[in-house]
Amino acid sequence: MENKKILLSLVVLCIWTLSPFTRAQSVKVTHAPRSPASLDARWAWAVKTTNELKGKTEFYIGYSIQRMMGEHSHIGSWSDEHTDKKTLYEIVYGKKPPTSKSSLWKKSVSELARMVLEDTQKHKKPEKKVLKEVAVLFRFSSQKKSPADIQDIKVSNLDLWVELNNCPLFWLGKAGNKESIRQLERIFNETHKTASTRIKERIVMAVGIHDDSTALRAIGFLEKVLKSKEPDKVREQAAFWLGQQQYVKAVNILLDTTRNDSSQKVRKKAVFGLYLINLKEADDALIQLAKHGKEREVRKKAIFWLGQKAVKRTAEVLTDVVNEDKDVEIQKTAVFALSQLPNSEGVPRLIKIAKSHKSLAIRKKAIFWLSQSEDPRALATIIEIVER
Repeated sequence: MENKKILLSLVVLCIWTLSPFTRAQSVKVTHAPRSPASLDARWAWAVKTTNELKGKTEFYIGYSIQRMMGEHSHIGSWSDEHTDKKTLYEIVYGKKPPTSKSSLWKKSVSELARMVLEDTQKHKKPEKKVLKEVAVLFRFSSQKKSPADIQDIKVSNLDLWVELNNCPLFWLGKAGNKESIRQLERIFNETHKTASTRIKERIVMAVGIHDDSTALRAIGFLEKVLKSKEPDKVREQAAFWLGQQQYVKAVNILLDTTRNDSSQKVRKKAVFGLYLINLKEADDALIQLAKHGKEREVRKKAIFWLGQKAVKRTAEVLTDVVNEDKDVEIQKTAVFALSQLPNSEGVPRLIKIAKSHKSLAIRKKAIFWLSQSEDPRALATIIEIVER
């Protein structure tokens, strides 16, 4: 099951845009001086320096933070068409990224996914975590430089290709997580009445990637957005990135959201967030929702993701739902979830359901999912049922 989670993370974090590339980039990069040291001061330097730009030129102001990530996981754009282009690291620093020896950034999505899967199956352990540099890039139009004038925000690992459309880049260097979150919070607060949904989603994402010592501050910001009157898409993004925070506080916020939020879309996304958190408290929350949730659609999501997570108690919980719940749709969802358990763990339970469940509809559903299994016990059971 761990390989499923790693590949899911790969898909979620790696492929944000797959836009075609038609020309070589020529980006002028201006580096902030080593002093002033604070991000606020360096940002002020960038705003002042852009006054020297002539004409109505779009430009980027960017900086990077460091984040613990899976060795083969990335945030940013990935496409076969970009494998021979300069990475953001090469554009900024004028040399190959330190990881270029492994040429990960030159692999296609399918090649990388296959490599991750093979590595996980070989070692039977979670993907190794390493410290990576992630850029946050703000695009401004013409000579406008206030937060309200931000046209776009890109978040990307530096060892990936990033489309900058030949716009000048004012590079502020590395920033500490605390000052980075403070800057992003300030931008969100100053623009929340005027910014587009896309910009707000990107700010939420940029905050969500912060971890370690600033995680609790990030959680506080994400909770505030989640409980605000922002558009559902923005609040869904907050729920997703809360799922990246491995803290009990995030679990409690998401569980409360599944029960009380006014939007079903946000409630469902909060269930997914619980699935992403690798804590016993998150597993318990999913189990609780699967068995006792008040809303059908939220329960179905909890059952589905519980089946994908496959914790120790999953098979037992799903079987209880199939046998004891009074909602046929919920029972059918639990049957499907049993069919998704790794190592054919759900097959013996599906066999028993197919043979003896009191509901004909549920027996039929169990037989169908057994027919999709390659386990020889499943085929033998179907033959036995046919020959009765």
